Amino acid sequence: MKKKTKEIIETTTLAVGVILLSAAAFYSSKETWKTELKTDRKEQITSEQETKEAYEAAQKELSFWYSDADCRNYFEQCAVDYYAKTGIAVGMATNIPPHNLGEVIDAIDMVMENPDCTLDEIMECIKGPDFPTGGIIMGRSGIRAAYGTGRGKITLRAKTSIEEIKGRQCIIITEIPYMVNKARLVESMANLVKDKRIDGIHFIRDESGRDGMRIVVELKRDAAAQIVLNKLFSYTQLQDTVGVIMLALVDGEPKVLTLKQCLEQYVKFQVEVIRRRTEFDLKKAKARAHILEGLVIAADNIDEVVEICKTSESIPHSKQRLQERFNLSEAQAEAIVQMTLGKLTGLERQKILDELDELLKKIAELEAILADEEKIHQIIKDELAEIRRKYNDDRRTMIAVSYT
Repeated sequence: MKKKTKEIIETTTLAVGVILLSAAAFYSSKETWKTELKTDRKEQITSEQETKEAYEAAQKELSFWYSDADCRNYFEQCAVDYYAKTGIAVGMATNIPPHNLGEVIDAIDMVMENPDCTLDEIMECIKGPDFPTGGIIMGRSGIRAAYGTGRGKITLRAKTSIEEIKGRQCIIITEIPYMVNKARLVESMANLVKDKRIDGIHFIRDESGRDGMRIVVELKRDAAAQIVLNKLFSYTQLQDTVGVIMLALVDGEPKVLTLKQCLEQYVKFQVEVIRRRTEFDLKKAKARAHILEGLVIAADNIDEVVEICKTSESIPHSKQRLQERFNLSEAQAEAIVQMTLGKLTGLERQKILDELDELLKKIAELEAILADEEKIHQIIKDELAEIRRKYNDDRRTMIAVSYT
């Protein structure tokens, strides 16, 4: 009996131990899961924060030249260097390829200096689209059609070369057409070899890394490299077509624009931005100058102003008496009564006059800008020149004059 009881106790103890170990393992895994979840969430938040900070830093970089709204418009709507404009709506679509920032700025300057310039003259500045992934545009006919009519098709090829590696000829691909997925491209080439639609390919490998893209197509010893390459251009996205539809909203109405019309609309938009910005600065400067004129009067009659404020029943009463006594406006009187006694008695007349003098010069300059559109154009040129200095880079996409 005792032996049986002892076995039961041992079995029970073992079962309890197993349960406790299982519970500990579950708790440990739960805590590990929680920690990993928190870490992932922190990394996600950090990534989102870094992205936000990078955007704000870039936006702040242009704040010297543009207001906050202008910076946002510039990044999200007017960036020509790396991002194309694509959109689909009911019954209409737009597809404007990316261009080189420096070339576009040169063309904008030309349109402002010579409004009657021709498409050929503009195309001396803008050679054609400049895709961030590089590649080679085959021929100029598609570019000219797109720029002259607002619609066209551009043939874009990958950048390739033929090299000999370990006794075998290899096709080296270093740049692919815009918006083509590299992994899918390699997979499609492999499928063509598997389906025996293309003969002569021995092996395909992706050697891309930190130094850039490099896809190696190793050929069989008896294969003709140029023939295989031509078949790859025909059957894969190594050669792709980029459709151009330069559709944009002009005064709220969708229109297909030529290249020159696009540039003219941009200049028109920038003129309006600078005019409204200048009007805002002018209004702000005049309001400040008006207040300073009232402070000059207060500084000249400081004892009487203090006495009026001390003997008045309330702030509205002080404002009324100051307006009646010194012929001040409501804004001027409000600025005076809102000052503390220390600031009021410590008004320095010369500093006020110096600030007022600077404001009057600024007001005259702003009014001159609004009165002369050539000055507005010069501001646009100066701002674009600064943007070019900071952000311009070399053209990435080559243009082949003709091809067969």
